[in-house]
Amino acid sequence: MNTIAIIGVGVVGLELALSLSKFYKVMAYDHNRERIRQLQHYTDKNQLVDSHTLKDSNIIFLDAHHKISAANIFIVSVPTYITPENLPDLKPLKQATKQLATVLKPKDIVIYQSSVYPKTTEDILMPILEQYSGLAFNHDFFIAYSPERFSPKDSTYELSKICKVISVSHPCILDIVNSIYQNICQSTYIASNIAVAECCKMLENIQRNINIALMNEFSKICHAINIPLEDVIKASSTKKNFVAFHPGLVGGYCIPINPIYMIYQAKNHQVDTPLMKAAQQVNESMPHFIFEHFLKIYFSQLKHQPNPKIGIFGLSFKPDYADTRHSLSLKLIELMNDYGLNVLIHDPFMQPSMDCQNLDQLKALDICILLVKHQYYLNLGLDYFIGISGHPPIIMDVGNLFSECVKPDTLIYWRL
Repeated sequence: MNTIAIIGVGVVGLELALSLSKFYKVMAYDHNRERIRQLQHYTDKNQLVDSHTLKDSNIIFLDAHHKISAANIFIVSVPTYITPENLPDLKPLKQATKQLATVLKPKDIVIYQSSVYPKTTEDILMPILEQYSGLAFNHDFFIAYSPERFSPKDSTYELSKICKVISVSHPCILDIVNSIYQNICQSTYIASNIAVAECCKMLENIQRNINIALMNEFSKICHAINIPLEDVIKASSTKKNFVAFHPGLVGGYCIPINPIYMIYQAKNHQVDTPLMKAAQQVNESMPHFIFEHFLKIYFSQLKHQPNPKIGIFGLSFKPDYADTRHSLSLKLIELMNDYGLNVLIHDPFMQPSMDCQNLDQLKALDICILLVKHQYYLNLGLDYFIGISGHPPIIMDVGNLFSECVKPDTLIYWRL
């Protein structure tokens, strides 16, 4: 029976380990010893997996890479980043590959799931495996690639409900890799080669990035001519081939990063990407756009108010999730802090700290800015936020929580 080692036990890696542990012996390694210690004590800091599920699983959590040497299939699920210069940062992935190579044995299979630009697996990672293992690619060991489609807190994209794209370096391992994912996913699709599988991940997220950018740009126009964008979307949705995207703050570890990876690879091959670049610029401009409208409200309603209290609700990059990676909420708060404003911040998924308060500390606010559509805030309801606001109550509903609610005439309401 195959023994599988998961390398990288973040959000994606943990979900994968739990699913596979129902069918295989699973070891899970992460270089972050505190993360492993917490999981060994049945605690998931991301609040996606409860303690009972962790306790009932048979996963062996390990904090040293040499301890996974007994596995014969290795699935690498290490996050990929960008540098301060907006270039791909493959250092964690390369380091994980070097560590893996030291325990690699003949007939082992390495499956990569990390988001990378096309040709990374074969041109960059495979040579590292060969160099540090002393083994020959496609003779002693084999590689597969399967792009990640897991979306936290989204039941539509649970692992068991998705089609998993897979690709292999040699036909001799296709049945093994395919059966692994068929056990835990609704279906599989076999890509023609590894580069195609890498590229499909890029295209999926870049398409979404561009569509959101279009709606963000359209939102700016609609605000300028005083047309409610949500009404426009509803009217357009009556056409059968219209896709109803919505404006918003783009964040997370895939959608804002994947275009940077593809733009980088395109530049390496002398291909210009004006559309991808423009979409990036539009989405990254949204905190400034929201801040500009905040200033209009500020100077029209609060300019005589000394040191007005501003409540920010929601920090994470998506609803009902405790992750702020590349969250543009942070950029908006930075703009307000630079302006010297009195900003109070709350997020139900963040521990109270110097930067994040308990909900009961946000009272008598001069303006409420709702950034993230957490169910927690929806349950509180519009009346709650009106109740903790001043007179007249002012609400900027960036996350579009209460656009459908009946609103009192006294409420000054702005939505993206």
